[in-house]
Amino acid sequence: MPLCTLFVLPFKKLSMTSFSPNGAMAQERRATCAATIFFTVAWALWAGKDVSWDVFNHQLYLPFSLVSGRYASDLFAAGPQSYQNPLGYLPFFGLAMSGLPSWLVGCVLAAFHGFAAWPLHAIATAIWGPASEQRSRRMLAVAAGWMAPTYLIVAGTPSVDPICGTLVLMALAAVLARQTSLTAWLLGGAALGLAVAIKPTNLALGLAIGGVIALRWYLGQARWTAVAGFTTATLALVLLGAGFWSTWLWTTFENPVFPLFNHIFNSPYAPDGPTVAGRFLPRSTLDYLSRPFEMAEFRSYTSTEGFAPDLRFAIALGFATLALAMSLVRQRWASLTGLSVWPRPDVQVVLFALVTYLLWMATSGNSRYAIALFLVIGLLMVRAVDLLVPQRLLALTVGSIMALQFAYYAGDGDRRYFAGPWDSRPYFKVQAAERLVREPFLHLSVGAQSFAAVAPYLHPAGALVNAVCQSSLPMEGKLGDKLRERLKRWEGKTRFLFHKSPKLDSAGTAQAVRTKLDYLTYRLRLQVDWTDCEQIVIDSDAAT
Repeated sequence: MPLCTLFVLPFKKLSMTSFSPNGAMAQERRATCAATIFFTVAWALWAGKDVSWDVFNHQLYLPFSLVSGRYASDLFAAGPQSYQNPLGYLPFFGLAMSGLPSWLVGCVLAAFHGFAAWPLHAIATAIWGPASEQRSRRMLAVAAGWMAPTYLIVAGTPSVDPICGTLVLMALAAVLARQTSLTAWLLGGAALGLAVAIKPTNLALGLAIGGVIALRWYLGQARWTAVAGFTTATLALVLLGAGFWSTWLWTTFENPVFPLFNHIFNSPYAPDGPTVAGRFLPRSTLDYLSRPFEMAEFRSYTSTEGFAPDLRFAIALGFATLALAMSLVRQRWASLTGLSVWPRPDVQVVLFALVTYLLWMATSGNSRYAIALFLVIGLLMVRAVDLLVPQRLLALTVGSIMALQFAYYAGDGDRRYFAGPWDSRPYFKVQAAERLVREPFLHLSVGAQSFAAVAPYLHPAGALVNAVCQSSLPMEGKLGDKLRERLKRWEGKTRFLFHKSPKLDSAGTAQAVRTKLDYLTYRLRLQVDWTDCEQIVIDSDAAT
């Protein structure tokens, strides 16, 4: 596997003695983490408040549905996203509903996300060792990892992806530590289990970490007790974090990850299919090879929805390929393929990155689902440069690359998918008609944007159904039975929830707008009563 040995070239062999982050190392790690948190908060304040589609659709609604119990009475309230595990969104829900100024909410979220520097530094220490003369390499590696556009675009937002990325890196750092500490492995396994519980797509990264664990155990670098403890902790946290939610999904929809992987579970409440967005999936083997270079292009929809060009993959591959070629010229192929290379932490990190890349591409190709990979690539890029560039020029070379990357991305890229200004108002401020707050109704939202974020501000005993949405709900079959049961239960107390078109106030086009809405809702055997309309205003620059 040549890609796993690109980084094993003539340089001083690292000692495999154990160490613990205390003394000078602990001080360095704390300082690195504090600096990263500072820059992450500063970036979030500059990038702006996230007011993307996800925020209004499900990121506030999901934790509300769990806390209030509305998950049982609502039906596809936020479309297919309604049944993601709400666990990871609970911190944002608490902050948003506390009434704190939006800028302060963003700062707190960014501080949490900036903590990714802690496991990044631990992985860098595993690669370069704890010696003081390697300090500059470790810190450059953390900085290069932090600069990942796919991380920056969600840092300081309600997204759970940067949290999951940090948890996965904590697991990898525990596995790579030179001293096999049972406590560290237990915590690492718990972090990985929590990441998988929050978002099942992290299972791909978990399998990659499993490959590293298997290799280290085979080489005698990990005790079986630590491996057993890591596995047990992972399974325990998956059970604790997702057990209740998956059990409810199974008893309600006959699929523990509903509506995902329905080609396996065949739930009658969803189409038979994997329910995976295919816009980033590779279509050929060539796509696997070209994607690292496509991500460097200044265009959207390469591996994420926005303009987030990332030069680091291509640069890392370029330097690594050149280093490999030089090694072959020097006839060191035997040293690259022998068993002696596999105990090296840098090779094991490359193994993690390679397996993660293949599994990530095969399952989604969406960079938001593999933030840990994009953070680690920065470390590997510095490692690749380190193999070729003299030490006296390393900081200048890596610094120039990072300056180019930051200027390339931050100059014209998307700092947020949709951004609004920070202010002293709450993150959400919803003004609903008094009647909607005082009386419970069944709201049927119409449109791909469910606006489920308004649910916490209406009567708590009401219900919400996104009936005409990304995949409109049927009136037949088992899912149709659930919809018709709710319509019958709320007969006379049913209201439509939809975005008010500016044309609705124009006499010349009002009828056309109304006819369009009637066309969308006719199959529900309901019709809008235009004499009984109430207004809900979301106080935001993004939507009203």
